[in-house]
Amino acid sequence: MALERRSRERPAPPAAARRIRDIADVRALRALAHPTRVEIMELIAREGPLTATQTGDHLDMSAANASFHLRTLARYGFLEEAPGARGRARPWRLVSTGHTWREAPAAPAELTLAGQELKRVVVDRAVGQLREYLDHRVAYPADWQRAGGTNDWQVFLTPDELITLHDGFAALLEPYLSRLTDPATRPDDALAVKVLAIAFPVQLPTSGDEDGPASDA
Repeated sequence: MALERRSRERPAPPAAARRIRDIADVRALRALAHPTRVEIMELIAREGPLTATQTGDHLDMSAANASFHLRTLARYGFLEEAPGARGRARPWRLVSTGHTWREAPAAPAELTLAGQELKRVVVDRAVGQLREYLDHRVAYPADWQRAGGTNDWQVFLTPDELITLHDGFAALLEPYLSRLTDPATRPDDALAVKVLAIAFPVQLPTSGDEDGPASDA
């Protein structure tokens, strides 16, 4: 993975606005839980519709390999063909821009395991991106060096308070989420920014809940 500035060229927006998909198919979760496919989804979200050749160029892989991953994502409903195909060059665009699934005692064990694997892939990728940013931080202009950063707090919260914290964080991001699917709304000096919202207990609970929360990635 290499840090790169987003192209000034405005990609065509997908057909629909931001769409959250509730995944109940374990095969779909397993298909998405692959580092290259997560990277492809993020790439298309940033750059707009891409062909297999363009995807391969971005990720330093063969067009055939990129095509395999693109078609796998399309088979399970994460991508679809975009308008503008020329001969065998078919651009692909996002169908879903966010994903959620259920982790609860009543959920199939296979779905829970596949969801856990997807979260590991997403977290590992995000941590790798953070490390690369820190390694290259001095290459950014001073205003971006001031803007980017990390914070680490330890606080005591109840489950309801933690849910409220997550909901409040999501609400802060809401005004900017339309820029994901509508490039025309992105300011000229905007860059793709990875925002991590990770909050979890570091102590074992004294009692468990019967109903598990929904998970998302």
